[in-house]
Amino acid sequence: MLRRYLSLFSSRVFLFLIVFLALEYFPLTGGFLMLVRGSLLAGFLVHLFFASLFVEALMGRIPRVFILVPIFVYGGYYAAYFREAWQVEQLSQKLRATKPWQNLRF
Repeated sequence: MLRRYLSLFSSRVFLFLIVFLALEYFPLTGGFLMLVRGSLLAGFLVHLFFASLFVEALMGRIPRVFILVPIFVYGGYYAAYFREAWQVEQLSQKLRATKPWQNLRF
């Protein structure tokens, strides 16, 4: 059963991501990867992993419950994003009400 899951595209992407992150940890390879924008590739691999997990769960290659993982991850991200935007707007309104002449100075 483990062999079946290791042959999936999402598990290969996940293993490649783990190896890539381990290579970023060491000074020699990490310095080189930093120069060639390795963090962009790491971010791309994370998104590719979640997308492939979603597609494979839709196709039925893995249990359907795994479709919730990318939904919760991206849902949590956007919930935090909109909450931060709301807090920034609240703070901006508060600053505009207390010191309207300093908005243009910044």
